[in-house]
Amino acid sequence: MSQTSVIGTKDAFRTTLAALRFLVTDRIGLVGLLWAVLAFVVRPALLSIHHGGGGDVGAFLRESFDPLSLSQLVGGVQWVCFAGCLVIVAMAHVRYSATAGALSERARFMVSAGYAAVLAGAYLVFLWGPVSVFTLMMHDSFIFFDSTHRVLQGQTPSVDFPTPLGAVAIYLPALAAKLIGGYAGSVELASAAVALLLGLACAWASMRRFPTAVSVLLVVSIFLVATPATLLDKWGGDSFTFLGKDAFLLTDNLTWAMFYNRWAWAGLIAAFAFLAPPVRPAAPAIAEIAVLAAILAFLFYLKLTYFIVAGAGAVIYATTNPRPLRTLGVGAGLSLAIVLLVGVATGTLTAYLGDVFAVTKVSGNRSGMLFLAIRRNLTDILLATTPMAVLAASRNVTTKDVAVGGFMLVASIFVINQNAQYTGICSLISLGAYGVSRVWAVSPDRMSCFAAMGSFLMLAASPLLSGSMTMMDQVSAARREEVRPAAEWSDVLALKGVYIAERESALAPLEKAATPERRRELLPLIGALGRRQDLRQGEYMHVVMAGVADLRGAMRPGDSIVTLAMSNPFPALLDARDAKGASLSLQSNRTVDDTTYPKPEDMFRDADHVMIPRVSMVSSTSELMNELYGSWLTAHYEEHVDSAYWSRWSRRKSADDASSSLETVGSR
Repeated sequence: MSQTSVIGTKDAFRTTLAALRFLVTDRIGLVGLLWAVLAFVVRPALLSIHHGGGGDVGAFLRESFDPLSLSQLVGGVQWVCFAGCLVIVAMAHVRYSATAGALSERARFMVSAGYAAVLAGAYLVFLWGPVSVFTLMMHDSFIFFDSTHRVLQGQTPSVDFPTPLGAVAIYLPALAAKLIGGYAGSVELASAAVALLLGLACAWASMRRFPTAVSVLLVVSIFLVATPATLLDKWGGDSFTFLGKDAFLLTDNLTWAMFYNRWAWAGLIAAFAFLAPPVRPAAPAIAEIAVLAAILAFLFYLKLTYFIVAGAGAVIYATTNPRPLRTLGVGAGLSLAIVLLVGVATGTLTAYLGDVFAVTKVSGNRSGMLFLAIRRNLTDILLATTPMAVLAASRNVTTKDVAVGGFMLVASIFVINQNAQYTGICSLISLGAYGVSRVWAVSPDRMSCFAAMGSFLMLAASPLLSGSMTMMDQVSAARREEVRPAAEWSDVLALKGVYIAERESALAPLEKAATPERRRELLPLIGALGRRQDLRQGEYMHVVMAGVADLRGAMRPGDSIVTLAMSNPFPALLDARDAKGASLSLQSNRTVDDTTYPKPEDMFRDADHVMIPRVSMVSSTSELMNELYGSWLTAHYEEHVDSAYWSRWSRRKSADDASSSLETVGSR
């Protein structure tokens, strides 16, 4: 062996020895070593055991643990592996900051962007899978099964089917579903991508404006807001399901419902981050303006309410920076260019705006709920405004501070008032960050700085902890549902990997009650199981599966289906054709009312079968649909069948037969 080879071997040995010494003696190295063992040895082994593998050791553990306990252990370990990534990054960040001193803007961006990348990567590696668990609002979630099904059939939103939802909320889940080959996990996968991109945008805005710790908390908040497939609000009371013979309390609120609101809130956090003044005042660079313009275009094609608020913030951003006309012109031009580019590529722009304006005629004014929104969020409002109060107390507040801070507060309350839930004003964290940045920039009093940062940390702590626990809920619920016996809908291909936790239905036993006395005996089951909505999720699925069975007996190859309800679950479940012209979602006094609704000639021009639920999650909608369309459908369709849960009209009549039927209906 040559002398050079010997020296190289010695150097490699020394490097390896130094690395091993670091792993067992340094705190970061030791934590990293323990995490690596847990993540890449223990976690895969437990997952294999959970799914029936693991040999004799797996068999022993499955005998030692009941299925629920083992599934919760596996889910908990997955979450710890995810959280461990964040702990290691935070430890490395603290050490780097301590040794590097004051960080440059570039370094601050890299640190915050690193958190965004690690969070997204760790989520996909340790938590995400092609599995979705629903304990709430399955009827809303079916909207996105349907939208994905329509897009994959080649239909275009707002062109082939009316919807006030923007293309982003429809195309991204559809793209994710196409990539993974199913609906389960698609919204979660799309959400991780949205969280990463918005986190990077926030990191870009923050590097010139905030202390690194504040930037990191904003980025983490964006991720936790955008990613979990759950509501921002506690919805309904306790609910029970059965695992074997034991009742199990469902405390999670897992759903896809209104995930687009979560994405929009995350977008507002990033957009509002641009409103804080830079540490070193200067005209905004083109790159910064372009990032804000991209956020605005994203919100435009997501939900127009949030775009209006963010657009107003962008005008304030332009006018409060040097060279306002240049900033406003470049920003508006870039935003418009992206909006037009997407509009031309998808062909949705004009039709989308038409659908949005039609819906505003029904649900545009919700001012009656304003006081409720303020009352429910009063603690967060006070914490968010405390840094500004500290700034005012130190007599350093300016008119600009009052105007910008007031805008963020009023705009945030306005947006929550437009939603279907009234807690969780996520963008308030940007208001708190603005106040902290101003206090730290102008106040020489250390106590003022600590007071401002303390209130900001309290504002961030609750949603950060809640979001983290929701991620644990998601993965633990997925493992829990995998070990339960199959549900009645488990053989539906579209529902592969989709779990509905509230499986039990009080409707089926009541249907089978032979006598009125037996029905009365079974009625307590309804209250004993608990319910967060008019129907439990298992009851809703029982109703849906009854509709599936009815349609299977009536359908011919190539037939299309319209459902006059919150969602149209049947085309996706039956792999059937969605009728062009049928609305994506219908809800009384939200998207339609007795004066503003689609014409039947448009709604049913391509419909072979029309379904209206008789037992519904939103009974006011089904009642309105019968009132608006019942007579027209009876006149224009050959077959009208009322079953226990559905009214079905099938196969259109000829024009002459329909005209004759209308005359008969009119003469009654």
